[in-house]
Amino acid sequence: MADENHGQLDLSIIIPTYNRADLVSQAMNSIHASVTEAIDYEILLVDDGSCEEQAQQLSLLAQSQINCRYIRLKENAGPQVARNTGMDAATGQFVKFLDSDDVLLPGALRDEFADIQASNADVLVSGWVRSPLAGDLSGTSGTMIFPPAYAGNPYDAILDRFGAPVSAILYRRQFVDDVRWDEALTHPDDWFFLVKVLLKKPNVHVRSHPVFIWRDHHGPRQSGISMIDYARSRFKILDYLYNAMKQSGVLNTSRKNALANYLYRDIYIAQRYDPSHYARLVWRIKELAPDFRPTSDVERNFIMRLTGYRVSYRLYVPFHNLLSRLYRSWRK
Repeated sequence: MADENHGQLDLSIIIPTYNRADLVSQAMNSIHASVTEAIDYEILLVDDGSCEEQAQQLSLLAQSQINCRYIRLKENAGPQVARNTGMDAATGQFVKFLDSDDVLLPGALRDEFADIQASNADVLVSGWVRSPLAGDLSGTSGTMIFPPAYAGNPYDAILDRFGAPVSAILYRRQFVDDVRWDEALTHPDDWFFLVKVLLKKPNVHVRSHPVFIWRDHHGPRQSGISMIDYARSRFKILDYLYNAMKQSGVLNTSRKNALANYLYRDIYIAQRYDPSHYARLVWRIKELAPDFRPTSDVERNFIMRLTGYRVSYRLYVPFHNLLSRLYRSWRK
């Protein structure tokens, strides 16, 4: 069912991988079991600089698969670079990114493809199965998880923490063609990509059907990142959102408070491990809401919330961290 006017395939599935030939084989098998003959698709296997032995296995694996192209990067540059490379090479009208350690459920792509066309959506977000078993290929041992409802506009949706894993989303290629994965951001790079897409105001369709299995492996799913690095990355994304809302003239009082509360989530870890980032958070929160007081969903400690109304978070956060360190020292 390729587009006769543009000569495009229906669907491109991009798999970035690094030294994971065994898992890629499972991912590819799941792709073939999730489509129908009516869908013209391609698999772009992007090797992010695997070692020679793994690269040879991946190349042979790609040759043994139908509709598969193997692209090898000269050196390990990160999954974001691999995804951008895959996007540049893709020819499908729709594009899906599939992590190499994820597997699609039977019929998933068939149903996603039908739903995104029926809804005329630019972005289709589905559910997934979180499995504690690394070898789970059926999802029967996992827990079903569904994305939240879309808020109707990108600003409130992002502030309400709308999102899903990369493998749970199908994109209309024409809509995301000019969106790039941030190659300097380690994590949460998938959320940042989605944020940039959402800020283009797509037609978003959320469906309550699982499409893939997120399997918990021994060790990290991807390169490790510390809590403070995660906090810095999240600030970068929220700063991007802040500037977008400010330029669009939609940064009202309600959204300022919501953004301040979102930033506040990282304030304890920043105060303890990175004073400069803590100062940055305090400055931005003060700019957004000069009389800021955290809501109960971000500050669950009643005593700290009560103290906040007396002395402000700029004073009680350092005090809280000091007491925490003294308590841990005493327990030792």
